[in-house]
Amino acid sequence: MSGEEAVKPVSLYRRLGCCLLDVTLAECAVRLFVSVDRIFHKGRYFGSEIFGSTYINMAVVGLLFLFVTVTLAKFGQTPGKMCGYLKVVKLDGSGITFFQAAVRAFFCFGVVILPYWAFVTAKEPLNFVLAIPYGYFAVNCLFAISDKERRRALHDMVAGTKVISLVKNA
Repeated sequence: MSGEEAVKPVSLYRRLGCCLLDVTLAECAVRLFVSVDRIFHKGRYFGSEIFGSTYINMAVVGLLFLFVTVTLAKFGQTPGKMCGYLKVVKLDGSGITFFQAAVRAFFCFGVVILPYWAFVTAKEPLNFVLAIPYGYFAVNCLFAISDKERRRALHDMVAGTKVISLVKNA
């Protein structure tokens, strides 16, 4: 019996719940990092007004991207997926590679962060750019809903992965 036949697709709501938990944990880590830095530098980011919060945010996003990529490549799970008993695997059920984890992480939130970065660093207002993350999120959910057989989102399709449940009959 192959991994494809044995596993029922994970519901969109369960995946969104795990994603929300990951985002909440990441936000807590970012807030803690920035708060500690401000304490040591008397309210300024990294001791410099020039450096600014934009670059701090981008550095933190880079670290989060690396963290998600490494945890997916090593364990097949992020902390949110661990709590929800979900795992990311190849289509054949085996563990994913580092490259697949990086592609998946980029299409999960890299596509969302790049427009934000363009908006923040632009010399002229680019308010329409902020709509891109919401549009991408909606398209991603539509992909997961329309793929009734496997419930794969756009980032799963691009990376050649799927999300499985580690709990039987869940």
